Amino acid sequence: MKTFLLVLFLIVVLATVGLAFFIYSFDLDRYRPLVTEKLQEALGRPVQMDRVSLGWHGGLAAELRGLTIGSGAETPRELVKLRSASAVVRLGPLLHKEIEVSSVILDQPSIYIVRGPSGEIRGFETRRKSPYGSMKEGVQAPPSGPAGSPKNVGALPFLVEYVKIQNGEVFFRDEARRVPVETTARNIDVTLRNVSLNETIQVEARAALFGRNQNVRVLGDLRISPEDHTGSLDHVHAEADLSSLDMNELSRLVPDLSAAGLGVKGNFSADIDSLKLDSTGLKNLAAQIHLKNAGVQVSSLRKPIENINFDAKADSSRFEIQNLSAELANGSVQATGNVNLATEQPLHALKVSLNNLSLQELMPEAGNDEPQLRGKLSGSFEGTARGTSAPLIANTLSGQGQVVLVEGVVLNFNLLREVFNRLGMIPGLTEKLDARLPVEYRQKLEAQDTVFNPIQLPLVIRNGTLSFDNIAVRTDSLDLQGVGSIGMGDKRVALQMRLKIDPDLSAALIQSVRELQYLADQEGRLEIPLIIQGFAPHITVVPDLQFVASKLAMSKGQEMLGNLFQNKTPGVATDPNMPVDPYQQGQQVPQPTQKPLSKMNGRELLGQFLQTAMQPQGSQNTQTSDTSVQQQQS
Repeated sequence: MKTFLLVLFLIVVLATVGLAFFIYSFDLDRYRPLVTEKLQEALGRPVQMDRVSLGWHGGLAAELRGLTIGSGAETPRELVKLRSASAVVRLGPLLHKEIEVSSVILDQPSIYIVRGPSGEIRGFETRRKSPYGSMKEGVQAPPSGPAGSPKNVGALPFLVEYVKIQNGEVFFRDEARRVPVETTARNIDVTLRNVSLNETIQVEARAALFGRNQNVRVLGDLRISPEDHTGSLDHVHAEADLSSLDMNELSRLVPDLSAAGLGVKGNFSADIDSLKLDSTGLKNLAAQIHLKNAGVQVSSLRKPIENINFDAKADSSRFEIQNLSAELANGSVQATGNVNLATEQPLHALKVSLNNLSLQELMPEAGNDEPQLRGKLSGSFEGTARGTSAPLIANTLSGQGQVVLVEGVVLNFNLLREVFNRLGMIPGLTEKLDARLPVEYRQKLEAQDTVFNPIQLPLVIRNGTLSFDNIAVRTDSLDLQGVGSIGMGDKRVALQMRLKIDPDLSAALIQSVRELQYLADQEGRLEIPLIIQGFAPHITVVPDLQFVASKLAMSKGQEMLGNLFQNKTPGVATDPNMPVDPYQQGQQVPQPTQKPLSKMNGRELLGQFLQTAMQPQGSQNTQTSDTSVQQQQS
């Protein structure tokens, strides 16, 4: 018995030594040119390998170093580069004509993928070849029956316990977009378990996407079908940490993000039931997408958008927003919608509601003395748009809704005083108002801000222009009504308004400056048209001077003609307590040198008429008498 065991031990030792000697002395690298040639024939692309060797790592191990698969004319660089690859094969299953690999390790692979203008994936097209080599003319092809079908020739069942990819990179270039873009996924680690054809392969992958540290994790089941050269991914779950995204790198893929100064945080996840893969790309995409407790910092906003929760589902032709909620500017936003991807320019449909957004947080910062709009904004909107970029979407946006503003105020801007400051055709208007208005009314002109009552306006957007067909705004003493528009893209403001002052304040103003009576309506309210224009946030408010001048000229002209025909001197009832106008005390006022009437243009004639019309009554009487004397003498 001892002799038998000793003999057996010697046999094992000799076999081990012999195997070790075989592995050490066997030069597998001499077969490298042959393997390279066969790979080139199979792939139809140039292949290069630096070295192939044989070793032992818990089994018979083959190792390859420096693999490069070149590209054709359609791609500018190598499709695949690999620093090293090793595979450990179990010897026992080989005796039963089965291939069982305990492990495959790919170190630092690099893959270059190009999506062509039509959506095809370049460089990885299937190049089918006959297993019998190239067919020469006159040689009959082998039978196509079951025994001679290509799929049965040399087929050996195989199993790989696990495949590891370490520190890989994938470069992706998308030429299907109007401006081609490139992006890179780095630091890729992939583990595949139970790798076999027509069997389920468990996949786990981690990568650094738009960043330097791993921030993406993907789990799923992969099936490969050698018959039709396709594959499928089932039960896919992907998750990402948005806080580690490099926004500079992401903006190269989405250029609009660069101008927005975007920063994000939060957890993103997506679930896909089934996804088919072939040489043309992805098919049968049906994904559920979730974003939880995310935040976005935009350079134009003073505070980030917080607590963003987003649920959507997507397929190859449609993206549906099931729910979107967020905290914005001390208020909240809710939205639903969808994007139709089946058209050349995607069609967007959106429904949005806003609740108590602080305009102080939404509006860009202004200087200490510049006008600033404040208040709490609420509203709703439902509309559509087309396009893939933010400017195009903004210019095609159309829909309707309403906006509500409470606690509205314009800081550093007194609307009433601004209007009177610009009525320059009434000499000394603001000075007279400051001197003659009662204290309670003068305080309204001296107030620093303009405070609005709650505002509710219908909202209509047509092709990127915000249109107001019936604006109604009120303060404690003013009414503003009108129409106008605001550009969504260029932020151009063009509003035509009509300012009406309350009767009591109007009476006090007219009593202080009698020329204002010509701007009063039948109810005794001063009425002044305004033009509000500019590019937000730099807006100017000016009276419609042409209208005001015409109204003054017409009213004064009618009064002068009436007095002429009635042959009586015009007069205006005055308050005995009102400060006396210097003109009414008979003081002489120097008159500027004037051009002859024959040499004045239309604007100068109107100005001369208004100047004459706005002169005090006594002065007019004197001039009228002088004119009458001259007429009698002539």
